[in-house]
Amino acid sequence: MGQKSISLIGIGDNGCVGLASRSYNKVVSAQVLAGGKRHLAFFPDFPGTKIVLEKGILEKIEEIVESSKENNIAVLASGDQMFFGIGNLLVKKAGKEHVEIIPQTSSMQEAFAKVGIKWDDAFLTSAHGRSLEGFITRISNKSKVGCF
Repeated sequence: MGQKSISLIGIGDNGCVGLASRSYNKVVSAQVLAGGKRHLAFFPDFPGTKIVLEKGILEKIEEIVESSKENNIAVLASGDQMFFGIGNLLVKKAGKEHVEIIPQTSSMQEAFAKVGIKWDDAFLTSAHGRSLEGFITRISNKSKVGCF
């Protein structure tokens, strides 16, 4: 398999310090770095182009895909990239053959570890960017809920 032009890299709250060498190397070898403002702040000396992922995410994804035709792109994402995250959208737009996903410890895993309880029996969902109408009804019969 050839090198993929977009690397979707999971990043935790501790930033670049918590990245494995593989993930860090993808960032420093990229010509374009995309992510939220707090993610990009971990790399203040990045010499290439930065794309801030905020409002207008679909347009930003299009910009990433277009730029990936000539550049290696590192996209930083917290949370779980393929669980209600940016990963699915990026793969749909660029094609899975062009996106390498390098996960970090799951934010859900981190949350349950902090409170010291198992989570294999939890109902997992997300409220991010979604209507909360009916949310309480959906979770009311669940004994344990993990919500992004």
